[in-house]
Amino acid sequence: MQTGEWGCCLGILSPELDPARARAARQQFDPVGHYAWPDVFRLQVNTRPQQAVAWVGQPAGVDAEPETVQKEVADEHP
Repeated sequence: MQTGEWGCCLGILSPELDPARARAARQQFDPVGHYAWPDVFRLQVNTRPQQAVAWVGQPAGVDAEPETVQKEVADEHP
């Protein structure tokens, strides 16, 4: 490749493009900024074991421990 003045020559300039790089650039392009919110969007995954049922606001005097519920269901549906 030559550098400097072009002088008096005529020709066609054609670039060599790598399709993979062009595709990657298009996939990363976000013209309106929908995905450019690192301060707002965060994915957090809790990998700790969780209970299948969470009892919220149960009435006073109600025993809703999982073992009790399982026993009651087993008694009602033999």
